[in-house]
Amino acid sequence: MKNIILFIPLFLIGLTGFGQENDVATESAFTVEKENKVKILMPGTGTLKGTVYVLNEKNVIPLAFIDIKNGKQLQANKDGYFEVEVDTGNYEISITSAGYKDLIIKDFRIKWGKELTLKVSLANEKGLRKN
Repeated sequence: MKNIILFIPLFLIGLTGFGQENDVATESAFTVEKENKVKILMPGTGTLKGTVYVLNEKNVIPLAFIDIKNGKQLQANKDGYFEVEVDTGNYEISITSAGYKDLIIKDFRIKWGKELTLKVSLANEKGLRKN
């Protein structure tokens, strides 16, 4: 019977966000889409790649700047795509573009022989959609 009593409160807690619709994110964010093992890399390096999008939209942000502190700086292409090989370790990564809120990812780990794919979403600076 103790198990049933404990289960009910946990079940009710899980429902607190249920039914909330139209929640629209307003801050820049990222997700790790996948992590693959790569065979051909320099010893002690990993690959970071991804695409930069407008938050809550499918539109890409071309030519965004990616700054890997103590690492490398690069710019996304016209399709919002970027790819870079960096030494393994922990980094702070900044992703910026004019008219959008900056995204700073702290203590991001690059692992040897791994390829990390990010989906980056930058919010409009005023929190409004651009038409």
